[in-house]
Amino acid sequence: MLKPEIMKIKSLFLACLFLMGVSAFAQKKDGKDTGKSDKPEKGKKEVVEDTDPNEVFNGSFEEFDAKLLKGKGQLHLVAKPWLSVNKTGADLFAGGNSKNKKINAPDNDLGTQTAQEGNNYAGFIGYSKDPKINRTYLSQKLKHPLKKDQMYCVTYNLSLAENSKLAVNNVGILFSEKKIQHEDDQSITNAASVLMPANRAVNDADKWTTVCVPYYAKGNETYMTIGGFGNDGDMKFEKVKPTTKPTGVTINGAYYYVDNITVLPITAKSECNCGKSTVVETDLIYSKSGAKPAGAKPEQLINAAGIYFGKESDAIPAQFESELDELAELLKANPSINVLLTGHADTEEMTEAKVKPELTEIAKNRAIMVKDALVTRGVDEGRISIDAKDANELVGTKGTPMSKAQNRRVVFIVK
Repeated sequence: MLKPEIMKIKSLFLACLFLMGVSAFAQKKDGKDTGKSDKPEKGKKEVVEDTDPNEVFNGSFEEFDAKLLKGKGQLHLVAKPWLSVNKTGADLFAGGNSKNKKINAPDNDLGTQTAQEGNNYAGFIGYSKDPKINRTYLSQKLKHPLKKDQMYCVTYNLSLAENSKLAVNNVGILFSEKKIQHEDDQSITNAASVLMPANRAVNDADKWTTVCVPYYAKGNETYMTIGGFGNDGDMKFEKVKPTTKPTGVTINGAYYYVDNITVLPITAKSECNCGKSTVVETDLIYSKSGAKPAGAKPEQLINAAGIYFGKESDAIPAQFESELDELAELLKANPSINVLLTGHADTEEMTEAKVKPELTEIAKNRAIMVKDALVTRGVDEGRISIDAKDANELVGTKGTPMSKAQNRRVVFIVK
């Protein structure tokens, strides 16, 4: 028979083993077992989060199946998820493709061009004068549908193939809600969503031309297609003089290489800047025209006044100095009149203010500058008050340079 002391020790030992077992079971149940494997369950794929903000898959064409690449028109077969709109597909030119010189990079049967990024690039027929040769396109489903009213910076690089006899405009990108698919080789006559600034024809075969354009999404654009758009008769082409004697295939039209395609969400247009190719808008300053009505009262003349400003500027343009002189004399001659100066901005300036803090109070600063100009001319400071409406009271809503210029203003209101 066991002694009481030994029985007591054995009982305590068994109790400890029981508690340890319960604790281990609880840890496994809660998923806190440090010995638990991090590997996904058998038959299930591990989901890897895509943190790249670019909405385009494989935009530089570096991911492709080299074993399947045999010749022209195979981009959609070897470089997923790129698609072909027509029966005849776009081309993939792959670096080191020694088996087929026609689709090699940098040297191929259409010319010579080094990839803008990586080793590969795609190619398509943007325009052809030969009725037997049709335009080709490359297309894909974006990572996510584009968000309504979100601004995106769309960039891509184009180079005219050396063996092209022509360069043509209307080459760009079309965003669409639905997939475009033709059973034959018909051209897409829709207008492009994004084009080269001023819709110029890219005619440089020596280097890549970077296209960089802001795009406001309409919402639910799910597919992107690259190529030549519109009717043939609407396209403007120009003859290209070859710098060297062409070898390989000569195209009686415009053949383009394309590389490094991105669609990135942005807050302001200034974030979409690719250098010389960026759209540069003329700094237009609006000015009212017309003679002042005869017999108008001082209050009417003051209420009709307006000072207008350049883009993202609160400096008073020199053309308004004489008007400020007249307004100051009018106010000094009528000391009972007080005036409210209200500053305004255009919508683009308020968007830019999200990334340029100095623009946050540009409308107010414009009113302050006009007030200071009147005080400098002898008007009592106490008679002038200021207000700002930012871009909340627009007079121009078309989004054109003239429309924007009409909104960058300070207006006068007699109190």
